[in-house]
Amino acid sequence: MIFFEQLMPVLFTMLIYIAPIALLLWFVFKVLKNQQEQSALLKEISKKLDNQHHSGL
Repeated sequence: MIFFEQLMPVLFTMLIYIAPIALLLWFVFKVLKNQQEQSALLKEISKKLDNQHHSGL
């Protein structure tokens, strides 16, 4: 039990440093994924508009 009591402050300190980094990485990956989806959607819209333009509409 003494070992756990000595280890607890170290684990708490690591959590304080690791949690913000993990949240930041999660946020960055989420933003990048959303940008990829938005880019794919805009490309699809652009292709449809080009097809309408070339077909004379």
